[in-house]
Amino acid sequence: MKRLSVLLLLPMMATAGELEQGQAIAAEFKGELMQTLKSAIAEGGPVNGISVCNSAAGPLADAVAQRHGVSLGRVGTRTRSPANEPQPWQAELVAAVEKDPRPQMLEIDGHQLYAEPLFIQEPCLACHGEPKDDVKAALNKYYPNDKATGYALGDLRGVLWVKLGNQVQ
Repeated sequence: MKRLSVLLLLPMMATAGELEQGQAIAAEFKGELMQTLKSAIAEGGPVNGISVCNSAAGPLADAVAQRHGVSLGRVGTRTRSPANEPQPWQAELVAAVEKDPRPQMLEIDGHQLYAEPLFIQEPCLACHGEPKDDVKAALNKYYPNDKATGYALGDLRGVLWVKLGNQVQ
């Protein structure tokens, strides 16, 4: 018989320091990723950006997380790859942010978690909106089961999360 574990996902009373810590770490990651993507797109257009995003986003997240002693990641409202399907706690995280789309602290499995909504911005539309044929071909190469298109400017694309090191008592 399979056991079903229930995850606890509750808004928590965070200190200003915890919220600021999460925001700072998230901003560092977003800044590094956007700089990398902008350079790639400037060199070879959106098709080059797809290649770089595919290979660089994970290592960038890992490097920032390691520097700060946290876990860090992104989860989408729609996935590019079956390997990126949200874990149950991540699906609940997305649902919580959809209900209250602002940066916030949550508690999950006894951990403090900073959650920041990621909204579609103008540059995102080349790959996440209605992509042109060359971009579609590149997306199909890297993500044959891509579901992360069809967004409009301002849509919620996903959540950037930072799991802080301290457990809630």
